[in-house]
Amino acid sequence: MKVWIPAVAALTAALMMSASCSKDSSTTTANYLDGSVRFSIPSYVKAGDVLSVTPTGISHPDDLPFGYYWTVSEIKTQRDTSKYERLDGGDGHFTYTIPDTIGRFTLTVTTFAQEYYPSFGSLSFEILHPERSLTEMGIDATDPHLTDARDGARYAYGHMGGLDWMRENLRYAGAGASYDGCDAADPVFGRYYTQKDALTACPDGWRLPTDAEWAALVSEAAGTTVAAGDTFPTGSGSLMSKGRLNTVTLWEYWPEVSITDAVGFCALPAGYASLYETSGGSFRPFGQSAAFWTADAAGTDRAYYRYFNVHRPEVYLGSGDTGSLALSVRCVK
Repeated sequence: MKVWIPAVAALTAALMMSASCSKDSSTTTANYLDGSVRFSIPSYVKAGDVLSVTPTGISHPDDLPFGYYWTVSEIKTQRDTSKYERLDGGDGHFTYTIPDTIGRFTLTVTTFAQEYYPSFGSLSFEILHPERSLTEMGIDATDPHLTDARDGARYAYGHMGGLDWMRENLRYAGAGASYDGCDAADPVFGRYYTQKDALTACPDGWRLPTDAEWAALVSEAAGTTVAAGDTFPTGSGSLMSKGRLNTVTLWEYWPEVSITDAVGFCALPAGYASLYETSGGSFRPFGQSAAFWTADAAGTDRAYYRYFNVHRPEVYLGSGDTGSLALSVRCVK
């Protein structure tokens, strides 16, 4: 959930005067409304979702009415306003039904009153579609797929490193957490699981891989033998997807990493979450790293995981708390 950080900005006096044209411009003095406007919206939404927003934080110094002006604009080089609503007085409540499209949009609210400079704030959100948002992934309907009998979800899989591996992140909603609390992200990013949940979250007949099985996977993908139990000195680019999210390249180009997705693993830079930090979890931004649980214990209440980031060729070995750290899951059989 995105929460706007307060900011107050002054528009030009000429713009302010357009809202109070009955006043003589030579005698009008503009002031600021009290406070800073605040509101919150989800980071990711899907078609049909309804944004229902009530701003807070602004008051009139003389306890007089003031208004709110809302815009929803697609983020482009040229501003393209797709919807607006103007409210005179009241609580400024605004609703917007998400259209059947994909892309990144900005919701902006401006407060206004006669003889006062406007105050405004904005937040961006991304519209995701379970079938149209991820493109150029190298997965199509003719590839092998498994169906999870629990919820009917279908996953592409492939044979690599001597095992069948899921080529998509697990998204079973019976456990785990949605990115930033946004279930619209589940079909695209998958869900985030603690290792305790991950051990039992895979579909029937599938399971969490061991670190030795990760070593076999990376050895095949990178074309060189790597050993379990330590950082793999290479292999991250061999697992990273070449795909795009809403037309934007998933993994940023970096000279030290050659992205080949050699075996069709299709790793997304889904990041990770710390579920103990807040009631909904603290999620690291999508786009920088990928992290996956192994089935191997690393001591009491700790387990090993494999992770890599956009800037390095290594596939690192880490360990984390089995009940609070939440990562992506790939299942094998």
